[in-house]
Amino acid sequence: MDIEEHAIVIERTARFAQLGKLSDDTETLWLVVHGYAQLARDFISVFKPLANSRTVIVAPEGLSRFYAKGFYGNVAACWMTREDRANEIKDYVNYIDKLQKQLTGQYPGIKINLLGFSQGVATISRYVAIAKPRFNQLWLCAGELPADIDWDAFKQIMGDKEINFMVGDNDPFVTEKGIKQIEDKLSVHDLAYQTYQFKGVHEVSVDLLAG
Repeated sequence: MDIEEHAIVIERTARFAQLGKLSDDTETLWLVVHGYAQLARDFISVFKPLANSRTVIVAPEGLSRFYAKGFYGNVAACWMTREDRANEIKDYVNYIDKLQKQLTGQYPGIKINLLGFSQGVATISRYVAIAKPRFNQLWLCAGELPADIDWDAFKQIMGDKEINFMVGDNDPFVTEKGIKQIEDKLSVHDLAYQTYQFKGVHEVSVDLLAG
């Protein structure tokens, strides 16, 4: 007898971290997506200098958690693996879309900036292409758009917006050769972009964001 795999849609609880409270005084919401083996509460701490009475930061957390060192110790999260990837992508796109709509429903005029770091670059890029959310700026930090993205859909939602690509000059995962490959891919697909290189490693430069 052959083994068959099936899938059902269930309701589950997703966690996110937040700096600041949304109010009528809020002008900007940053939706920041962490990388592989991080947690939202740790990742969002980097953005504390940005948060104030007019700026709120929200970091959704990847739906898959695991022990970072085998069977014990610190717990981390990620957005997807190659296993059942189509459903994992669908799930996290629906999650981020629902979160953004819930956060901004009462504030239709608020400015929305989207940011993805490392593995989060692919996550936020797919979110833009699939969910087609409202946003003002897109920041891609130390990572590249996934090869399987719907480029036509992505370009349509980007419109005349420029991609902000950020990377540290000593990033061990994104070398100068890697930067050139990312820039070439964006150029091939006629996407406007600006590269910002800062002194640092595999991280986000809040100074650049604040500037």
